[in-house]
Amino acid sequence: MHDARERYPPPNVHQDTRTKILEVLTDWINDPDPIYWVFWLHGPAGAGKSAILQALAELLSSPEGHVVGSFFFGKGQVKRGSGDYLFSTLAYQLAVNVNGLRDYVDEAMQHNPTLPTKSMEVQLRTLIIEPFQRLETRPSHIQTVIVDGLNECSEDETQESILRLIGDALTEHKLPLRFLIASRPEPHIRDNFDNPSLRRISNRLMLHDDFMAQKDINKYLQHGFADICRKSRFMVHVEMPWPGKDVIDILAQHACGQFIFAATVLKFVGQKFTHPIRQLEIVLRPHPSRAKAFSELDCLYSQILSTHPDPDTLVRVLSTILAFKSPRPAIVIEDILEMEKGEVLVALQGLHSLLQVPHGDIRILHASFRDYLLDRNRSGAFYIDQTTLDAHICTSIFSMTSSWIFKSSKTAPNTKPRGDLSCRPDSHTEGYIRVYLATHLENLHNCLGLNNVAAEFEEQVPNRIEDASSVPFKILYSLIEPISVGQLCYSHFCEGTNQILYPVGSDILRERAEDARGTLESPEEVCRCSSCLLQISSIFQ
Repeated sequence: MHDARERYPPPNVHQDTRTKILEVLTDWINDPDPIYWVFWLHGPAGAGKSAILQALAELLSSPEGHVVGSFFFGKGQVKRGSGDYLFSTLAYQLAVNVNGLRDYVDEAMQHNPTLPTKSMEVQLRTLIIEPFQRLETRPSHIQTVIVDGLNECSEDETQESILRLIGDALTEHKLPLRFLIASRPEPHIRDNFDNPSLRRISNRLMLHDDFMAQKDINKYLQHGFADICRKSRFMVHVEMPWPGKDVIDILAQHACGQFIFAATVLKFVGQKFTHPIRQLEIVLRPHPSRAKAFSELDCLYSQILSTHPDPDTLVRVLSTILAFKSPRPAIVIEDILEMEKGEVLVALQGLHSLLQVPHGDIRILHASFRDYLLDRNRSGAFYIDQTTLDAHICTSIFSMTSSWIFKSSKTAPNTKPRGDLSCRPDSHTEGYIRVYLATHLENLHNCLGLNNVAAEFEEQVPNRIEDASSVPFKILYSLIEPISVGQLCYSHFCEGTNQILYPVGSDILRERAEDARGTLESPEEVCRCSSCLLQISSIFQ
């Protein structure tokens, strides 16, 4: 329940914030003749869903308002984390708040005192549906029940059962209630709302920038810092307002719509027995204590990631997403990592609250999640080393390219390669390589992994490839064509890239050296490595 001791102090909406979304939901709750009987409010982790529903429960609860029951799930909590207590808790509140219902609920309990231990289906039918059916006079206004944090319920199957039972109660049994449900946009929850039986009676709303989240967070931070200044004896001689508008703007932008980020910052800066100015410096700049500043936020991220059954695959996929110079769809990740079609969506199945996944390009929703992944002290087993990202992409691209060429060139003995394109990368993947491979190579500082791939490529290509004019090679040339001599020939990785690219197309380097001859005086100005000099020295004679 919204006023339960276990949740004290509950999250709540700060004054003068989230006004637009509160207005939308309040209008629906107060509408005497609603089109939809279920309202699904969904959004990423930390977006403030629970605070919004808490505010509505406090503002509109019976007897003055039309909210007659609420249940706030809490992951890991003995009772609030289980669906077994949902309908019995709601039945108690309905018996108290709906005129005439208490007698029928009491009668059901006296007849079978073990009802709270029964299945959710039995509890819903016996304690809620049947008592409503026996009411002689139904409420003139269809009243609202709030269910928050559905994704925090213990099992995915239980979450799905709750939605199915609510849908059946409304459509088949004509239960005179409306349900406001909030959760993260997890795939299995979305799929249930997409089912025809629930879709036709439900509306959905996603928390995003249309509801002025950044503006509200900015206002929330201003009030929060002002409160810290009033309470801290260290701030007596500090010029107000503190901090400046530019700092608050940076923090609000970095929050990316996450109220939990702003709340975590204020909680850390305002800790007792600490100096707010020093605490804020830790938040704004790299510092050994920075991990402590975001411990609450990090627990949320670690909790979400730790449920994944294959953390190694998850880290590989997340590394690729972080390494991309611009967001790309799942098929590009699958091509580059040589995964089966659909594997990326499976790998990211439980991360829809942190990533934009279902349709189009995959992107990280929160800058703070990226910071978490790139900080070893914060992410632990999920840490991603930023210095290796370009090497990761280059190695993966060349490994993918070599695998494709090998597969497409496999032929029977004494026959020419067929140029099979069935395993050719997707057009989105080829487009990314054409545009960004040069940039990844230019940024590359650690070539160990690349050289390992190069050595394997050099060892196998001459034995497997007989026709360098085959279709796969022509496509390979087109992929590396945008790479200039200057971008390609750096001594710290040149040997590796030449081993990969030029055993199958040494003419490319020679052609570019020819183009550069007019502006360069010696081959050393193109590159100093032995393999390049061997190929292009004659051009400058």
